[in-house]
Amino acid sequence: MKAFSIRMRLTLWYSSILGITFALLGVGLFYEIRKGLYHELDKELLSRFEKLEPFLNMSMTQFIADASHELTPVTLIRTAAELSLRNPQTELEYRETLMSIFEEAERTSLLIEGLMILARGDSGSEAILRDQVDLSSTVAGVVRQGKTLAQLKQIDVRSEIPEVPVQVSGNAERLNRLFLILMDNAVKYTPPGGSVHVRVDVKEGCPVVVRDSGVGISSDDMPHIFERFYRADKARSREQGGFGLGLAIAKWIAETHHAEICVESIPARGSIFTVVFRQAASQEPLT
Repeated sequence: MKAFSIRMRLTLWYSSILGITFALLGVGLFYEIRKGLYHELDKELLSRFEKLEPFLNMSMTQFIADASHELTPVTLIRTAAELSLRNPQTELEYRETLMSIFEEAERTSLLIEGLMILARGDSGSEAILRDQVDLSSTVAGVVRQGKTLAQLKQIDVRSEIPEVPVQVSGNAERLNRLFLILMDNAVKYTPPGGSVHVRVDVKEGCPVVVRDSGVGISSDDMPHIFERFYRADKARSREQGGFGLGLAIAKWIAETHHAEICVESIPARGSIFTVVFRQAASQEPLT
């Protein structure tokens, strides 16, 4: 009887050990399988990242290089101020130096403002509620500003704007900036004596069209015009105070309004920018 009891205990111990062993093997196998899956997933993600990395690095490197280049006026401001402080000058020379500093400071402020707009858009940190915006009224205001910009170059600015309200869901301030960017570009790149035509259509998508008789955009530049800091004619853009951020901001504003902005252009004959609103009214926040 005692021998039987000992044998039973040994059997139970053996069974327990065997059960624990199989359990451990099962857990080990589970973890090995999971580790293998994670490893394969890591390899897939790493492979995809390695394919994208050159483009990401190139874009970031180009962005930093362009931003650094555009911030050169900060050095010019400091140099001009230091020279004025070290060397006695006439009142006229001081005024010229101060005017130069003011112009560069104003230009740098515009650059920083543009970068901040895009940074807030990238981070999604800025949310503005939609409201009903009257495109007729908004675009009419932009046209009035455009006529002021065009006076010095004797550019003929005309418009076709419905007398009735054309309502879209959006943010009035942002849409005003979007259309002002397009108007400013049209005037900026249209030679003296040229024309700019703005139209608001009462049909699906409420298209807003800005047409100019300007220098146009080459086929090589067309795929890049909405990229940040991209300027087809860098010398002319810088001379006219441009940074290559305007159309990037315009595209971002359009996207936040579920709208599409597209362009048609023929070099030396002009460009047509069209904004079409794809989505119906909504009270969701804009991000």
